[in-house]
Amino acid sequence: MSTQTRNNRAGRGLWLKLLGIALLAFGIVGPTQTAEARLDPFYIVHGASYGVVSPRVLFLLDNSGSMAFDETYKPYSYYPDTKCWWDNCEDDDAGQLQSRMNAARRVIRDLAAANEGLAEFALMTFGNALPPDGSNKRPVPDACESLNNGKDYRFTWAENVNQPYSTQWKPASNPFGEQGIWVLCGDNRPFPYLRHDDLGGFSMPNNSEDPLLDQPLYVTESNLEAFENHANRERAVHWFPRFLGRRFNLDCTDSYELEIVKSSVGDYGHNNNQKLAAICGRDFYYWPYVDGNPGYSYYSALSEDSMRHQECDDNGNCKTKTHQVHRLGVTRRDQWVGASLYAPFYSKAVKNNPDIDWADQGPRSKEDAALMFDGIVDKSYAGGADATGGTPMAVAMGVTEYLVKTDNEGKLLGPKPALTQSNAPFSHPTVASYLAFMRLAEEDELCRPLSLIIVTDGQPYPWSTQGGAKLYERLRSVRRLLGVKTYVVAYTDGIVENQLAFDRVHEIACSASGANSIPTPCSGGNDFGHWDTCRDPESPADGCAWITSDYTELSEALTTIIRREVELDVPGGTPTVANEFQLSDPNDPDSAQAAVQTTIDSWTEAPAWIGHVARRACTDEDPDNPGELADYCANAVDAPLDTDELESFGPCPLGRVWDAGECLALTDWKDRRVYTHDLSNNVIRVAEESGEPTPEFVSLVEALHDQGRIDPPLSNDNSVREDEIIAMTEWLLGRNMPDGWKLPGTPNSAPILIRRVPQQNSSFLPSVGIRDPHCAGRRNAQGDEIPDSLKEFSADAWALTSGGGFDDHYDYAEAVLVGDDFGMLHGFHYDSGNELFGFVPAALINNSRQLSVNGTENFGQSEQASEHVFGIASTVNAGWAYDDEAGQWRHLAVFGLGPGGAEILTLDVSHMGRVQDDDPIEVVWTTSTAANAADYAATLGQTWSRPALTYAVPNHEMSVEPAAYLVFGSGYRDEVGAVERGRTVWVVDAMTGETVTERAYVKSVNKTYDVSDDVTQVSDIAVGSHCLSRYWGEMQEAYWADNAGRLFRWDLATEVSDVSSFPHVADSGGEWPKSDDGFAVANEAVRFRACESNEDFDCSVAPNGKGDVFTFAPAVVANNRIDEINDPGTSLALGDRDQFLIALASGSPNDNAVDGGDEDNEFHSSIYLIADDHRVDPGGGFDIPDGGDLTGPGTHPHFMRLALNEIERTRTLYFPDGSSDVETRNFSKLARPIRAPMIRVTGLADGEQQVDAEVYYITYTIYEPGNSSCDSRWFNDDTGEWEADPGSTYEVSFRLVVGGGDPFDFTNGYALKSDFSDGFGTAGSLSGPVVREEKCGGDNCGAVLAAPKTSPCDPNEDAPPVGGAISIQTNYSEVEGFSPFEIPI
Repeated sequence: MSTQTRNNRAGRGLWLKLLGIALLAFGIVGPTQTAEARLDPFYIVHGASYGVVSPRVLFLLDNSGSMAFDETYKPYSYYPDTKCWWDNCEDDDAGQLQSRMNAARRVIRDLAAANEGLAEFALMTFGNALPPDGSNKRPVPDACESLNNGKDYRFTWAENVNQPYSTQWKPASNPFGEQGIWVLCGDNRPFPYLRHDDLGGFSMPNNSEDPLLDQPLYVTESNLEAFENHANRERAVHWFPRFLGRRFNLDCTDSYELEIVKSSVGDYGHNNNQKLAAICGRDFYYWPYVDGNPGYSYYSALSEDSMRHQECDDNGNCKTKTHQVHRLGVTRRDQWVGASLYAPFYSKAVKNNPDIDWADQGPRSKEDAALMFDGIVDKSYAGGADATGGTPMAVAMGVTEYLVKTDNEGKLLGPKPALTQSNAPFSHPTVASYLAFMRLAEEDELCRPLSLIIVTDGQPYPWSTQGGAKLYERLRSVRRLLGVKTYVVAYTDGIVENQLAFDRVHEIACSASGANSIPTPCSGGNDFGHWDTCRDPESPADGCAWITSDYTELSEALTTIIRREVELDVPGGTPTVANEFQLSDPNDPDSAQAAVQTTIDSWTEAPAWIGHVARRACTDEDPDNPGELADYCANAVDAPLDTDELESFGPCPLGRVWDAGECLALTDWKDRRVYTHDLSNNVIRVAEESGEPTPEFVSLVEALHDQGRIDPPLSNDNSVREDEIIAMTEWLLGRNMPDGWKLPGTPNSAPILIRRVPQQNSSFLPSVGIRDPHCAGRRNAQGDEIPDSLKEFSADAWALTSGGGFDDHYDYAEAVLVGDDFGMLHGFHYDSGNELFGFVPAALINNSRQLSVNGTENFGQSEQASEHVFGIASTVNAGWAYDDEAGQWRHLAVFGLGPGGAEILTLDVSHMGRVQDDDPIEVVWTTSTAANAADYAATLGQTWSRPALTYAVPNHEMSVEPAAYLVFGSGYRDEVGAVERGRTVWVVDAMTGETVTERAYVKSVNKTYDVSDDVTQVSDIAVGSHCLSRYWGEMQEAYWADNAGRLFRWDLATEVSDVSSFPHVADSGGEWPKSDDGFAVANEAVRFRACESNEDFDCSVAPNGKGDVFTFAPAVVANNRIDEINDPGTSLALGDRDQFLIALASGSPNDNAVDGGDEDNEFHSSIYLIADDHRVDPGGGFDIPDGGDLTGPGTHPHFMRLALNEIERTRTLYFPDGSSDVETRNFSKLARPIRAPMIRVTGLADGEQQVDAEVYYITYTIYEPGNSSCDSRWFNDDTGEWEADPGSTYEVSFRLVVGGGDPFDFTNGYALKSDFSDGFGTAGSLSGPVVREEKCGGDNCGAVLAAPKTSPCDPNEDAPPVGGAISIQTNYSEVEGFSPFEIPI
């Protein structure tokens, strides 16, 4: 069946609940991203692969006549009569004058769109007339008979309707704004369709693929004259048994669609042969979608002619009339039926049940279910619910006890004969019937969260038969027997003014919550549900129902209900681990040395978008004392802070444990130091001490406005504009944020710790212990020393200062940098968590305009993920660089904006504590202010690729200041600009942003999982180094892999003496040719094809299949990393260079293009290990067997590739009752890497003698979601609810030993003299995998980005004097190529 309808829903998926280190999946939440094939910072928690139990929500939408009134209607008032005016009823912009039905449908529609993929939705209304089937009970509606000529017509022309006053006829306007509409004659029954070649005054071609706009087809394709043509009266109409979209075309070779044709009735055939000939393969359009608003069945129209016509009331009594009054609308009520199922859930279990006939299986797919749901909550002309009749609440609910069997404890045993076994539209006469069917038809999914939301604008009528104890009992049974959380939303404020009505609506809501007492539910306690569905659980008697008066309040209520079902924390990125060494008592110089380890992580509470950045003690277990913390973790809490600083910079005291969000909440908004920069890179303060915007900030905002970069634009009225800029200022300062919390979400932004340059110590050489991670293992046997400028920089860094109201502190403060959704980079003091500064790039100033207009709820974020405003959604990279022009060293912090924008900024953060001078940072350069800004504008898309900071050192001399470079990709194109946009890789001077000649263009290719426009250079770039200077990690080769499966190598080694010249001897495939525009045109080293299959535990690599999808950076390490103990300290020999080990992992939980939870997605993740030895062939060096097919470890000398489904893992499951179980099997298709691979290198010792060998540990971090089946052990008896299996995270490790001077060889015969007890034995060849599950203290971890576990040690104790080597303390963080990696502290 080819159907087309408006696609207003986003890509499917689920949310996870990440609470601390545990994860639960329940309920549904707020926004998701649209279904673009690209990365999404939050997709790990809402992608289909990553939510194990998909929640369901059934709406019961009141479709009584009062829903056709506008929002000013009060049910207990006699005046005014507030029927909606014709032009206002379906007008979203009419405010309180729109109909309640229009507002309710719109709220539900928007919520469903916001939660698309997070949950499944279905909808019922009070009982409606069924689609006609030609029987006596459901006959085809009669045509009108003209009293003038005796001819039959399906339609009659009407120019007036009885709105808003029943006694007065008012004009009815058509889609062209003129008076007059077409009314379908006869009984109002769903679903009338017109054929494409008989639309009245116009026709459409068959098999049309034209988009269906959100307006009547007449407006899109025809004109007023055709609309008014009386040929429209004679159109043929055909009714189908279900909603099929705005347009459909049935393929009668499909048995399901063939049966739809046979079940249809109307003017296109009276027998199957006639219908097949007239309907199969023909386009049909929903009649109201052609003509426009059909009105509500509650109202009537006055036709221009006297016609003999059929009119039926809501009890099914039909009479022939000869007057001019015709009932409006499409579907009347049938008050003999309690409820009507318009849009069922999709159920795979029902589809696969051989005992359920095809006609009773309901939607064929999730997309089919969405089509029906989207129709019933759309505008009237597009399939939306009609309104008429009463409010038979008790009949609509039904009696659960008549339908299901239960044991003595009330647990479900099975269905009774009265329960309808069908999932088809209109198959269930009551809400209880459908809910019971769904509970029992899917025995393996009893744990699936199921909620009922009743949206009604009135009380049951009459109360004596539809309310009271009868209704209370029925609602309570739905909760207690079926386990369905039920929320009652009263859509009227008239209830508040009527005490009896007020009490009753809360009693209804209390009973729905599972109250103990009948007939006074709110006063008797609730041992079952504890009032968990009440708006105010603390005061159910006057706070259980969700009372709303208009669209806004209804939207807020339903949004809150949806979000209440879930709590989740979304990690911003891999935590940072910091190790320190101090005296156990800083006041006692004779006290013992103590190691201290803390972790720093960031996360976002979604969907409220509340941010956190916290420093905490580590949680490692003491291996010698199981159950107890390791000493270095305990010391983080117990040992006094060892610092000379007395200033904490804010309300939080000095200490190692803090949450920066809490510190900001305690900070007065006017006390914050928030900065931005002008278009000349001058740093300016956003606000005065009074909180008023500074003149410089006002000037900047107005300059941006004049450039068209403020949206919505500022007012032309000066006083209004002043208020708007004040609002932007106060927004950035955090005034009036929810609950005083001033830190918004931190998506895709890991916290990075900026440490002061190590203190200069002339007792050691080099005397400042900066060590690049690439240089770990190098010996300074020659006694080389660093430049004098670096010594001076270090000495100045450690000078204490005070003044300006601040106590003793370092100007060169240590701080944690993290970005947020407002577009602000925060600097939080390392030893207190207080904010040193906030910095907003000028490119993101507009965020404060856009969000401040939205209001403070949810920090200004929309419920629609497609409208989520990202700020700095990226992670900072940092390091030292020498500024030749200024003659000084700088501590650079460089970052892009991720999905927040298309810019890269570089700051100097070497004086973040200089707040007494209002001078914490400098803007060094940005891509919009650099001399080559135009080139950046033409090539940069969304700047996801994290710049790598690397060096080139003249003649590899440690004593010379190095040249610093940045290497980065250019992000998503957003379908804008020339072909180079988003496909360029840059190498630029870190101090200026300018490039000599170095930028590479990477062409797009086909056969990819991403759409062509998104085949871009998004991932981070790893720069390999041999550390020839033994101090700076000089760049050699840059490696990256893209989402088309390609691996690139770009030779960035400079000339030995000229560090601005790049020979490019070892580019993959040979030196890359230059285009006419000066771009080096990249050639991939190899393209890997994805491992594909719909099977869970098997896949294969096709030679011409889709490219594998690489999101995470490669991990890259050079051979000959560790000098021998007798190494003379000279540069690495040429014959030992140009050898690198590369680890790759494909797939990502943040990429919806490769969602393992999508049944139709064939992608399986793979892990790779590759040896690159290009000493002989500079343009080659890769030895890839069979085009990169699956290759086991140790079976090929230079290549390994495993699909994750080839790897066995063992998992321990912890259940709510305290029991546990062990599960051993291979990874499934759902498994994905959740961070870049990591390579660690260590040396070997035989006793006290160094062994000439290096040991490489390669680790991949993999998350696999839990089991989606409903194992009864996941039922929590204490709460009476099911808990979700959150899945687990694993480390998959391999080991390779390389003998001294040997090349990388995965099949080598090296043998260790003894077993390291690391799980790999004694073989030196590539061994593994060893799989270790992350442990979370007896709980299920879920998707955990844990900090690397490593025991700190202080190698500087008893360190050798001058001439020896100095080792330094390190902390860990994610960075391209070393993940985690060592950076100096």
